Amino acid sequence: MSRNKKYFFYFGGLLWVPAVFLASGRLLGHNVTIASLLDKHLAVGVYILLWWLGSLILVKWDIRKNVENTLNALLKKNLVIHAAVVIFYYYMELLGYKWWLLLGFSVVTFLEAVIIRFFGFDKLLHQDAFIPAEPSTGIPLKGAIENEVEATQVSGALRLLIADEVGENALQYLQQNLSNINEKTVFLATESRFNILQQPDGTFDKIVNLKPLNKVGRINKFLEAINEKLPDGGHLAGFVETYEYSKDRILNRYPRGINYVIHFAYLLWNRIFPKIYFLRAIYFVATAGKYREVSKAEIFGRLYSCGFSIVNEEVIEGKQYFITKKVKEPVYDEHPTYGPLIRLRRKGENGKMIGVYKLRTMYPYSEYLQEYVYQRNQLDEGGKFKDDFRVTGMGKFFRKFWLDELPMFLNVLKGEMKIVGVRPLSNHYFSLYHKELQEKRSRHKPGLIPPFYVDLPSTLEEIMESEMRYLEEYEQSPWATDWTYFWKAMHNIFIKKARSK
Repeated sequence: MSRNKKYFFYFGGLLWVPAVFLASGRLLGHNVTIASLLDKHLAVGVYILLWWLGSLILVKWDIRKNVENTLNALLKKNLVIHAAVVIFYYYMELLGYKWWLLLGFSVVTFLEAVIIRFFGFDKLLHQDAFIPAEPSTGIPLKGAIENEVEATQVSGALRLLIADEVGENALQYLQQNLSNINEKTVFLATESRFNILQQPDGTFDKIVNLKPLNKVGRINKFLEAINEKLPDGGHLAGFVETYEYSKDRILNRYPRGINYVIHFAYLLWNRIFPKIYFLRAIYFVATAGKYREVSKAEIFGRLYSCGFSIVNEEVIEGKQYFITKKVKEPVYDEHPTYGPLIRLRRKGENGKMIGVYKLRTMYPYSEYLQEYVYQRNQLDEGGKFKDDFRVTGMGKFFRKFWLDELPMFLNVLKGEMKIVGVRPLSNHYFSLYHKELQEKRSRHKPGLIPPFYVDLPSTLEEIMESEMRYLEEYEQSPWATDWTYFWKAMHNIFIKKARSK
């Protein structure tokens, strides 16, 4: 829907919603006027304002489906708005207007459905665009240079479609960075996993989706479907609006003052709700999982978990574009963690994978990005990744004072770890160690307090030397070694102020 038409419905609601509630109040015998909504009937006035803000936050009119789906989505979102406000009023003991609110809610919902059904709103909607990769479509964009006459007539139309969908700058990015665009390249503008699965097998080696991943309901299922359709080494290109850039968009879009209120509500609804267990169901009923606020770390982590590796990335007009390569099958993580307490898979005694408990310091799905961060940033002093964008602001504070490691005492109680010992490592970090140290590490339990805080090494090589020295001493005298290392570590932590980054 065009921006002007969308604004008509949003701001038109400021007129017809109050009008409906005024009429409903008079029908129920209330002596109500516009002025009384700001004084005597303030509770109803606040309800109307919250209704409009809820419509804005839920992006109620930004629907691109057929009429039936539009009506279903509208009803769900109106129910969520009404229920949220009524629950709020229940706790504020303002339910004296419950029949008035119920009648107004019913009439407004009916009126909006009539607008959609009988006033041509469905004509403003459009289906997902699909551009099949056949030679007659002129999909080889680079061919426009080689065969100017024929390619201009056919490829020119495709260029206009793509530029209209994502902009000229994004089109240039795809042409410059997605090599060998040909008849095996398919361009889609879809939010539906169904449209991916309908593509014939073995036909395409490149899929370019021109819809942001934010608008996909089940992101991982969508990416898994693309992985299924691509051969090994095939490419996926797409983009996402990360929450960092959506904040700038919202703050610049609305007047100063109200823009921060709208952004907070938008962030609460589209970022916090989907990650809280008992609120997630409400969010998915209301939005089908679309419009989620995601970080760069989370979306790239999802791509890696679904079998893709980032080949190229660039920010264009507030959107994070990416080109990926299929390198493996998806992980199919059925129980991803979003909450503050997480359980990470780490190497334990005898090479067994254990679940190490920690407080979250990184964005969700960050654990899948260790290879990506290592390839681009290498290691910093102390063996940590340089400029690790996966770590949140709160996570940096937790790490500085070891608060994130407190839950690891649960692993000690379970017998999977001990107080002093080498750190439990991920598979990727473990692979960076030489073979001898890998074998020696696997014979012992990992620990809470590593030899790092005794020797304070700076490089990975120094860390390996420190751990090898500790393990050799531990095998000679276990109890005495741990006792000595414990007190040396305490001295460095509390006296020399050694800290973890």
